[in-house]
Amino acid sequence: MNTYNVVMHRGTSYYVYDNSTSETALRGYASEQANARGFYLFKKNESKNRETINANAKVTDIVSNVLVTVKANGIVYLTGANNGTAANLVVEDGGQLVTSANVAGTMQKDVTGYGNTTVASNYYLITAPSTINPQNVEYMLNTNGYDLYYFDQSAEDDVDGENVLLEWRNYKDVPFNLEAGTGYLYANKENKTLNLAGTLAKNDNNETFAQNITYVEGFRFSGWNLVGNPFSSNASVNMPFYKMKSSRDGINGTAVVSGSVIAPMEGVFVIAANSNAQQQVTFTATTDPVGSPAKNNVNIDVNRDNEFLDRAIVNFNGCTLSKLNLSENTTKVYFQQGQEEFAIVSVENEGELPVNFKASRNGRYTMSVDIEDLDMNYLHLIDNKTGMDIDLLQTPSYTFQASTGDNAYRFRLVFDANSVQENNTTANFAYFNGSEWVINNNGNATLQVVDMMGRVLSSQTLSGNANVNINQPAGIYMLRLVNGENVMVQKVVVR
Repeated sequence: MNTYNVVMHRGTSYYVYDNSTSETALRGYASEQANARGFYLFKKNESKNRETINANAKVTDIVSNVLVTVKANGIVYLTGANNGTAANLVVEDGGQLVTSANVAGTMQKDVTGYGNTTVASNYYLITAPSTINPQNVEYMLNTNGYDLYYFDQSAEDDVDGENVLLEWRNYKDVPFNLEAGTGYLYANKENKTLNLAGTLAKNDNNETFAQNITYVEGFRFSGWNLVGNPFSSNASVNMPFYKMKSSRDGINGTAVVSGSVIAPMEGVFVIAANSNAQQQVTFTATTDPVGSPAKNNVNIDVNRDNEFLDRAIVNFNGCTLSKLNLSENTTKVYFQQGQEEFAIVSVENEGELPVNFKASRNGRYTMSVDIEDLDMNYLHLIDNKTGMDIDLLQTPSYTFQASTGDNAYRFRLVFDANSVQENNTTANFAYFNGSEWVINNNGNATLQVVDMMGRVLSSQTLSGNANVNINQPAGIYMLRLVNGENVMVQKVVVR
């Protein structure tokens, strides 16, 4: 089988070559881009002086004797069909494929092995493009060593009369298939590239994938669901979530605000509201870069010896997220509200907020904020232990000594924000008709009831206008209507 890749010709044109070097021997082609450059596919081992690039390209039908590889950091737009098998269309880890129809293809996932270490390391949160038997994924079930789990918030067992949490369900105990949209925890003893072959879903028009999530009351991880982006392109997530830390040395991960973008086949943790209503998390296909959208969030990061350890986020747009504590033996920064710990809290534009810190070992730590996209009048961090008052807008990091026995209520954040997210509006969209709340809504949206502490009390999916009941005690609440990246917030009184 001939292999073709996007490569650069001398000049501004790109071509497809087969065994011939003649420009008339084209085996496929691509439409011109906005910059008037034509993008095509080259034979990978073309002997002429050519440079492999990670450029955007548009490709028509793939014939059965051609292998198309989407390079890492590149984007290929497939406007036709794959007339071969999943082996004819391969998307390298870090690449993106945008397709106008469901096609057979292979998503690659590069895995760094944990070697002979006995410390939890090099874990990955992954998903699959479609239903896949792990036995059909080369190297996934490595005989030299691997870990593959799914997450069950309600799993427990009785051992010597005590309930023991077994939220991580081991493939080695009970085999299971990988399903699109469900997340999994994976590690391999050796460096491997996994080939996840299946059906790649249409994703050229902001397609969405809705994954059901559940809340099972009475467990340590009630509401927590491990899900993933099944698209062959990046996708935004309509809920706040946890993603794996870049160091991959633990599972607690990093908190991220709703609307942020994750990579293809990447798994994340989300939390369902305490409700019996059907709930979903929605992934929206996009080629936007991975990361958080431009929002006026205060990201509080903690590092030790230049190693990222944890993050807490102050949000001004009604976004909240409980703290994920899968391991207590970890350094963490968080917000305490009653008995509950939060990684993300939503606040008014100005005020003072306690910031808790717990050290996993004695030593020097650095707490910092990224002020590049902040629109703040005032942002100070106060160390309750030393009395230090740090103007974070002038000095955006603070290094301090901490020990495991310190009082967790270590810091206070005093702030005054100029503005909030532009697409967050406070126009009234709900009114009470005497018995129900009438919600004016266009399209599919998520309606959340949030208390004045920023905690999501309930969540439901709406399709168009709807009449809803707010089954909460008398008091003041915020209604938050999320429609894609558009967010509307309205304060209501329940009597």
